[in-house]
Amino acid sequence: MEAEEEEDDDDKNKVIYKPSIKECQDYVLNSMDMIIKSTNSVNDLESDLIPFIYKKGYANFKIDKEFPWIEDASTSLNAMLNDNVSGPLELLESYKQYEYILNVDKKALIDDLFKGAEGGGKKTLEEIKE
Repeated sequence: MEAEEEEDDDDKNKVIYKPSIKECQDYVLNSMDMIIKSTNSVNDLESDLIPFIYKKGYANFKIDKEFPWIEDASTSLNAMLNDNVSGPLELLESYKQYEYILNVDKKALIDDLFKGAEGGGKKTLEEIKE
């Protein structure tokens, strides 16, 4: 539990893309598995309409990952994901250059701006701009 708390503290003042690119890709690619599962769950009509004959149901239209449509869709999804991942990564990198702001002691900064470094009064507009 302590290691998890330390990890949370380490990540607290960092710019982190959530969900991660990998999680997004996995979710989108998992859609093909959901399509396969839902398609294969549609049974033949005899076992659905006449359940009292206790006929073992089988998938009406069985598909798997090697099915041509699924292969084509998976290939297209992978290509689209790979083509479109650079934008979010560039955006994340642009935010990371300002990550240091998260590590600034905000109270000390405010005190410094409005009370002055020596407590002698407010800073001038030019000093604040710097």
